[in-house]
Amino acid sequence: MDRLSESVLNVITSYCHEKDTIKLSQINKYFSKNTYIHCIYDVHKHVTTRVLKLPMMSRLKYINRDIYVRDKTLLNNIMYVCDELVVTNFNKINLDKYYKIKSLVIKNCDNISCICNITSLKKVQKIIFTRCYELTSIPPVDGIEELVCDSLYKLRELPYITSLKKLIIFNCHKITTLSHIEGLRELTCKNNNNLINIPIIDGLQILTINNCVNVRKIPVIPNLQKLDCSNSHYTVIPDMIGLKELNCSKCKFLKRVPNIKNLQKLNCSHSKILLKIPNIKNLQKLDCSYCEYLIKFPMIDGLIELDCAGCWRLLTIPNNINNLQKLVCNYCKLLKIIPQMNGLLELECNSCHFLKRIEYIQTLKKLDCYDCPLLYYSPNRDVLEKVN
Repeated sequence: MDRLSESVLNVITSYCHEKDTIKLSQINKYFSKNTYIHCIYDVHKHVTTRVLKLPMMSRLKYINRDIYVRDKTLLNNIMYVCDELVVTNFNKINLDKYYKIKSLVIKNCDNISCICNITSLKKVQKIIFTRCYELTSIPPVDGIEELVCDSLYKLRELPYITSLKKLIIFNCHKITTLSHIEGLRELTCKNNNNLINIPIIDGLQILTINNCVNVRKIPVIPNLQKLDCSNSHYTVIPDMIGLKELNCSKCKFLKRVPNIKNLQKLNCSHSKILLKIPNIKNLQKLDCSYCEYLIKFPMIDGLIELDCAGCWRLLTIPNNINNLQKLVCNYCKLLKIIPQMNGLLELECNSCHFLKRIEYIQTLKKLDCYDCPLLYYSPNRDVLEKVN
């Protein structure tokens, strides 16, 4: 064991209460295996637990300052080797001592309106602000790649950070526009009631926008690969050539799904007025469950998984989807026949009250078909018994 690990170990063991379940021998064992240490501290009769990790037996990976704040000796021994710092009382901490940290979490500091001294953190790559209700501004910190703003009710503007790659914004109701984010690769916006629009960001690859009621339109972003606009009020989704994954579930006013030739995964479930699914040639996974007005599907050769549960107007399943491996059609009340599909491995057709027949499927390995009263008397009953 090196000197640094030994000094940290001595501080930890001297700080542990004599009645704790973690003994010196156990800590040595955990050190040797390079895994997790679960130390139990008795702080003024209030027991606090925390998982610590010591990679390569040389430095602490994670430390919560709240646990150690009562013992300054412990702070002085380990503050310079921790990677992540969690702060819940920002006024009582000097961040200059933590200049080597890579991740900073500031949470539940509802009495601070501005933060100035985080600019000294030259190596920090990720900053998370959560439930700091009075915070009005965030200073720019050069070098950070990920910024999370959660429930910052008075924050009006984002800082200008050229290195930023990932931005997550939750419940920031004062933010109306997004600016200075030209280099982003991933953007998540949820429950931001006053946000008006999403700018066109050429390098953006992942976009999540949920329940931002004043964002009326999704822009065409040329390099976007994954779009999640679920639980929103959009009526139209633009056609973006590079898009591979689309989640537009619970878009109650969505009238049509764009025919995007490179799309591989589509979730348009709970779309109340969606009438049809386009023939998307490269589609592999389709979830159109609980689309109440959906009557039929196109033939999609490459489809591997299909979930059409709750499509109670659905009359037929295409019999020429040759690559289909999993089919879920629960609660399709008007469905009468499951056609033969070579290659199908899993089938769920629960509560299909008019289902009379399942054609022989040699490859089938899993079948759920309870509450199908007419299927019990099917000529293919011997097949069902064999599968079950």
